[in-house]
Amino acid sequence: VSITGKGNYAGANVQKSYTIERKTIEANWITLGTAEYTYDGNNHTPAITVKDGNVELSVNTEYTISFTNSTTNTDDRITAGTITVTVTGKGNYTGTYTATYTIQSKTLQPNCITLSQTQYTYDGNSHTPKITVKDGDKTLELNTDYTVTFTNSTTNSDDRTTAGTITVTVTGKGNYTGT
Repeated sequence: VSITGKGNYAGANVQKSYTIERKTIEANWITLGTAEYTYDGNNHTPAITVKDGNVELSVNTEYTISFTNSTTNTDDRITAGTITVTVTGKGNYTGTYTATYTIQSKTLQPNCITLSQTQYTYDGNSHTPKITVKDGDKTLELNTDYTVTFTNSTTNSDDRTTAGTITVTVTGKGNYTGT
C-alpha cells in the first residue's frame, strides 16, 4: 500500500506492506468416493474431492494428488494393498494430508482349480497331477498367485508315492486369498 500526502502533507510518501498467507488444507476437506475394492486386475482410483467449506478445489491448480501402494511402494492402483492418497496444497493452498483406501485380495473359489488327473495306480513312483488355477479366463501363476501343498491320508505327509488319498491344498497369495 502506498500513501501520498496532500496539502500540508504534500511530498510525504509512506509505504506499508501486508501479506495474504496461503490457506492450509485440512484433513477433513478430503473425501474419497470409495474406500474398498476387490482385486480384479483393473486400476482402481476412487473419486477424490477436496473442499474448502462449500467450495470444491481444482486438482493441479489448487492441489496435487499422488498415490502409493503399500505392497509395491509405487503408484500402483491394481495390486491388492492399502493405497495412500497424498493431497498437497498448491497455489493459494498449502499443507499435505493423506487418506487411504484398500484393494482387497480376491478369494479363490473351489471351482477354479483343476487337476489333470485324479486317479493313479500304485507303481512305486511319485505322482503329481498338473494343477491349473484360473480366475475367469486368466490362468494364475504358481508361487505368484498361489502356493500348493500335498497331504497323503495314509502317511499324513507330502508323500505322493504311497497308496492313499492325496489332498491338494491351493492357497491364494498376493492378489489372491483363501484355500
